[in-house]
Amino acid sequence: MTILIHNRLKVFEPTASERIDIDTLASRPATLNGKVLGLLNNTKDQSDIILDQLEHQLKDQFDDAEVKYYRKPSVSGMPVSMKEQLTKEVDVLITATGD
Repeated sequence: MTILIHNRLKVFEPTASERIDIDTLASRPATLNGKVLGLLNNTKDQSDIILDQLEHQLKDQFDDAEVKYYRKPSVSGMPVSMKEQLTKEVDVLITATGD
């Protein structure tokens, strides 16, 4: 991004700092039957539609799975309290990016 301030050009470097808190992937279950599946809406447009369609497909394939819906407060990041809640309440978490 570049802006003009007092007839001087100011240039911003559009790179992020190195990320320190990278999460590891959880182990994958052999089946989704009998599992609690969390569907996480990331608040982007159309992600609710994608997750609704996915729920129907999951229920068709895994009739013994329980589906719970969650919604992030904003598109950027996830509060630690929500991450802890999801860790306790679901076996598998699925999210979608709309737009």
